Amino acid sequence: MAENAVYISPVEHAKPTIFEVIAQESLMSTLQPSFTLLCKVLKIQCKDKFNWFFNFQDEWYLFFNFLLQNHYLRLFNGSFSEAFYGLRRVPLKPSKLSKFSKIMSLFCLVGFPYISLKIKKKVESYQLQLATDGTSPEEKMKIRRLLFTYKSLNVAYEITKLYYLIGYMSGHLENHSPLLKVSGVKLVYHSVEVPSWKELITDYFKNKQRISSVILPFSLKIFSQFIEISAFTVQFLNWWHSDEVKTKLNSLPVPPPLSVPGNSSNKMLCPICNSKIKVEVVLQCSGYIYCYRCITEELQKTGKCPVTNLPAGPEHLIRIYTD
Repeated sequence: MAENAVYISPVEHAKPTIFEVIAQESLMSTLQPSFTLLCKVLKIQCKDKFNWFFNFQDEWYLFFNFLLQNHYLRLFNGSFSEAFYGLRRVPLKPSKLSKFSKIMSLFCLVGFPYISLKIKKKVESYQLQLATDGTSPEEKMKIRRLLFTYKSLNVAYEITKLYYLIGYMSGHLENHSPLLKVSGVKLVYHSVEVPSWKELITDYFKNKQRISSVILPFSLKIFSQFIEISAFTVQFLNWWHSDEVKTKLNSLPVPPPLSVPGNSSNKMLCPICNSKIKVEVVLQCSGYIYCYRCITEELQKTGKCPVTNLPAGPEHLIRIYTD
């Protein structure tokens, strides 16, 4: 069978495989969590410095993602992850990639994830309101309707994505994602070879070009490789950090007990709001019990236990039930 592959033309391989398109989407999905983890680590190290940056980290990521995707769209007609896997975007109809398609591609790569993230955070805040006793029944009913609408739209979007994936694998559709369809493009293999370091250096010394003519190619090469290496490095740190938190909780130092009055009625006060605990949850890394809403909002802001300053996240909360 191997010798028959010699006679297969490159045109037959213009359509990327489902494994390649899913792999590039997986790489793209690591950028936001990696950036968030990097901000958490820097925030703990800086000790409440540069709050002007951390308070708007979603907007800073939006700016960084815009620069990154715009750079790769201009150079390779594809996103960062698509260019990494040797893919590029071409219009559905045979023509040059239009300005409208590039704008829509930027929106789907940058704007749509940002809007989705903001909606998800708003949904989480609504879920916190449902968990508190201070919310009126009318407000709870309104919130449940909004959550039902959000879940319905989310299910419809996921079904649409599944339809495009099945259609792409069966050969009936040219796109594996509805966002590509909205942008009016499809993915094909990139035919342009990116020059290597050896080629750049050889071209400079042998052809004796001016230094001004090679500054831009060298800068773009350094920038592209720096982004690619950084993406994998930060993702590795993300995996290492999550593995450390999950498997080595017992190795964390034992936090000192809180100093509370001897009155038994004060022993179940939330360390954050100093009120009776509502919807009791315990934080794994420290063992302290908080109100669910108080500790969730605190972890989203600081990323650490407010009593012990140990790093933690909302995923490390455990619901407990008392009489």
